[in-house]
Amino acid sequence: MASGLNVVTTPGGGAIPFIMTDQETGIIVKTDDHEAMAAAALRLLAEPDFAVQLARNAREASKRFTGNAIKEQWLTLYMQLANVTSSAAELPATWIAKKI
Repeated sequence: MASGLNVVTTPGGGAIPFIMTDQETGIIVKTDDHEAMAAAALRLLAEPDFAVQLARNAREASKRFTGNAIKEQWLTLYMQLANVTSSAAELPATWIAKKI
């Protein structure tokens, strides 16, 4: 998604629908439906504007999964669990390292 390439996939083990939104950031087809997979790939070729929009949306959505974004989510969770009210930016790195 971050590379700007279009994705046609199946729901897989369950994480794909969390990461991708069908028809917005990629195309999700039923598992074991090779005809739907082929049709989705052909649609991307036949509708270049749709393909470009999917790629743009996917690149933007992938920002939720950068190292910094994930780090902030984990720090927020840890601080909530520890009942800490300061933001991660206000805490010294040594304190954060000791807490996680």
